[in-house]
Amino acid sequence: TSPNYAAGQKLNGRDGLPLTMDLQMITPTAVDWDADGDIDLVVGDEDGRVALVEHTGSTADGAPVFESPKYFQQQADTLKFGALATPFACDWDGDGDQDILCGNTAGQIGVFQNQGLGDDKLPKWSAPELLSARAPGGESRPFRIMAGPSGSVQGPCEAKWGYTTFSVPDWDDDDDLDIVYNSILGRIGLLRKEDGVLVEHSIDSSQTQWRTTPFAIDFNFDGTMDVVALDSEGFLALHSIGKDPERIFVDEDNQPLRLNSKSCGGSGRVKLAVVDWDGDSRLDVLVNSQNATWYRNCEDRDGKVVLKKIGNLARRNVAGHTSSPAVCDFDGDDKPDLLVGAEDGRIYHIKHDDCITYTTDQLQARPASSKPEPKFPGFVSEDFVFTKASFPECHASSICETSRGLVVTWFGGTEEKNKDVGVWVSYHNGNDWSRPTEWANGIQYEGHRHPCWNPVLFQPPGDAPTLLFFKVGPSPDTWWGEMMVSYDRGRTFRDRRRLPEKIDGPVRCKPILLDDGKTLLCGSSTEYDGWTVHFEKIRLDDGQPVENWRRIGPINTKKEFGAIQPSFLQHADGRIQVLCRTRESVVSTSYSDDQGETWSKMEETNLPNPNSGVDVVTLKDGRHLLIYNHLGSGRTGWGRRGLLNLAISEDGLQWRKVGVLEMEERAEFSYPASIQSDDGLVHI
Repeated sequence: TSPNYAAGQKLNGRDGLPLTMDLQMITPTAVDWDADGDIDLVVGDEDGRVALVEHTGSTADGAPVFESPKYFQQQADTLKFGALATPFACDWDGDGDQDILCGNTAGQIGVFQNQGLGDDKLPKWSAPELLSARAPGGESRPFRIMAGPSGSVQGPCEAKWGYTTFSVPDWDDDDDLDIVYNSILGRIGLLRKEDGVLVEHSIDSSQTQWRTTPFAIDFNFDGTMDVVALDSEGFLALHSIGKDPERIFVDEDNQPLRLNSKSCGGSGRVKLAVVDWDGDSRLDVLVNSQNATWYRNCEDRDGKVVLKKIGNLARRNVAGHTSSPAVCDFDGDDKPDLLVGAEDGRIYHIKHDDCITYTTDQLQARPASSKPEPKFPGFVSEDFVFTKASFPECHASSICETSRGLVVTWFGGTEEKNKDVGVWVSYHNGNDWSRPTEWANGIQYEGHRHPCWNPVLFQPPGDAPTLLFFKVGPSPDTWWGEMMVSYDRGRTFRDRRRLPEKIDGPVRCKPILLDDGKTLLCGSSTEYDGWTVHFEKIRLDDGQPVENWRRIGPINTKKEFGAIQPSFLQHADGRIQVLCRTRESVVSTSYSDDQGETWSKMEETNLPNPNSGVDVVTLKDGRHLLIYNHLGSGRTGWGRRGLLNLAISEDGLQWRKVGVLEMEERAEFSYPASIQSDDGLVHI
């Protein structure tokens, strides 16, 4: 009784090519629009335009054939240019009044020509006309940036989007206006006017983020054009030709002004204008907000420009998703008025004298706040990954860096060994941590569940997936190893599988990639017949384990040391060293000079250990940084963990104190994890 449908097929136009619209996220409606007996299509486009796609009355290969889309036209009551309009006011046609150039999500640039003042003393405008440009030596064509299948950091769903944003300077000082633009691609480009035709060029020193305005202006008044724009990490920077971006803009506390700290799809997105808003001969910065946020240029300090965040310039929220501020002077009173492009594609205007005013005290930059003494030399900051969670206890953290930022994991549940304990993950988007998500539990079948243990993250180099190893089982002497992978840098995990028998993967601390760049060396240990340390090797192909695992060791007997959970140090001469937790109240160590194939006899170090895990990271400068509990294990073999310490060593043997991370009586700070990220910072 239910209908059967054939597979779908693409509709073609009269020219035999697939029927396409300008943008994506289209909404077609089938209707006989012209009442000629066949079904036409009325199609809404993503930017609000609507087109008629007329049925030709003929078919081909059993499918109707259509005319190319024709967009409906109407006389506009407001200025609108697609969606996420990015206006800029200038005298584009050289007739003495200011026109409006505008970008949009489609990646176009259009011009609204100023046709003179109306009865309301505001300009009347032409319909937008798309600008054309050509490559050097090529033919002029309508200018449009499109991401294509791989140009957007948010994926192929944005293939037809371009997100043009720009400024209009006389870049080459030839009395012709040019266009300096950015787009979905995150590359600053130049449309230079040559003999009245825009010609596409690249610009040196063009590091920036996607969808953020490159504002071209001689900011430092040295006679050459600069670009004020975000740098690759979201800091507002001065881009000068032939120089790396300079972070000359600081806040009231003399810290570099970071307008967006997010990564990937959350990065960029800052629209800005540079103007002397208050007439004090200092160039201010206006930034997208509900309308425009004024960052006032208050003073210079030690060669830096102090920008104080004053607040919005208007009370009305016109942004929608976001805004794009610009300035204009349509009435010629020499005061900058505010022009704002909005998500709905419309352009909004407010005169300078109608904007919010601020008191003198509000406009002044306060002195920089005194910095509190750091916990120890080199300390930068600390924060919580989460403050609220569905699990009352957590333990055994691990951390890695991906191309999208930091990812952390831990096990959490009622308490360690409880059957409800699962593996949880959170990632950092450059601004804050995501809500913890449980990606693995120990459910075997309905009504039968084991706890999870000791998750460990590892990010192979290149475009490889992120690896997540963990253990499942009733207890450490009966657990088994499992793993999952993430293809989106820790946002989701999939492809869960069990490791071979007696292969646990990295038991608690991060593994290392050996010198061949293909072999992963995991430090592991067992607790079912005394505490002994062994190692596991696996070859990686495209970042994933392939072929057979190899098990090396154990390297100690239970009579020598009750040792588990080795952590790696890598020496400049090629030796690999491990530091291990023990029952003997000391940290133990062993060495390998053949890439982990054989190991020296395990020995004690001069570091105490309260029978708690340690973690080491070998820094880029060759030193080794250790995080551990500087306490012994006492008579019971189980010491306290209320003191968490940092120590550093040149050789892995002699350690000196760096600082105390945590110290609290009756508290527990244990199972630390640490890495050094690409920017040189250490994350613990």
